[in-house]
Amino acid sequence: MIDLHIHTNNSDGDFDVIDILKMSEEKNLEFISFTDHQSVDAYKKISNLNIKDLYGGNIINGIEIAFSFGGISMDMLGYNIDIDSIEKSRILQVNKNINVIEKENSKLNYLINVCNELKILHSSNLNINGRNTPANDVICDDILSYDENLHILKKLEITDRTTFYRKHYLNPNSQFYIKPTEDLPNIYEAAETIHSSGGKCFLAHPYVYDVDNIYNYIDSIVKLNLIDGIECIHRKHSHSQINEIINYCDSHDLLKSGGSDFHTSAHTLGFGNEGKIPINYPIAKNWLQ
Repeated sequence: MIDLHIHTNNSDGDFDVIDILKMSEEKNLEFISFTDHQSVDAYKKISNLNIKDLYGGNIINGIEIAFSFGGISMDMLGYNIDIDSIEKSRILQVNKNINVIEKENSKLNYLINVCNELKILHSSNLNINGRNTPANDVICDDILSYDENLHILKKLEITDRTTFYRKHYLNPNSQFYIKPTEDLPNIYEAAETIHSSGGKCFLAHPYVYDVDNIYNYIDSIVKLNLIDGIECIHRKHSHSQINEIINYCDSHDLLKSGGSDFHTSAHTLGFGNEGKIPINYPIAKNWLQ
């Protein structure tokens, strides 16, 4: 099995790279990739390690870059990137230089005010202290911890971070909406950043985006000749969706990949479809070789 979509605590994951290497070894994963948001710090942390003492498989240099397209926020996975080259890119430099903590606290205050309007209980001391802590995750985790909120959250279809993020935080029709595209690079800059570092561009988890017809978006992106492939197997993709996007890639001569989008212990390394479908090597064999 493989897992080409893994987040560490260098972005919004819970685990250190060493922990993930050990877990990957325990699961006998053949290929893995650390794909932190706008960060390659995980690779700097393992550069001085004797990795084979921890993990006997193969590591593909990767990253996940958020970009705006068609008025929504989407994500691009980059593989086989040159770490030094991509770290010097404008996208990563901007991400390092902006006052992320101040910006996220401002967003958090807005989300707290929305909770107050909707009579959703929350903690009184919420605050963001680290660069890799998104406001949407902080408020979502907090409001889900109150049993008194479960009735209204069920009506709002908020069951976890993903549903809150896609159905509300990125949804212009939700009170929780915060326009995401102002600070994001466009699709051209995201793709150029990955390609200029020697990497391949894959559209991440297409079925996660909350749009009426995702294939309209995919068709529009494919026509731009900017992506090399699509992430087909993913934690949030159903069995039928996985088959559909694999067929789409085959008919459009696009490469395929798969990843769990691992963040926490609630996610299963090496599996898509909520831990039900293993991500097997053949899905990406033609380009991993």
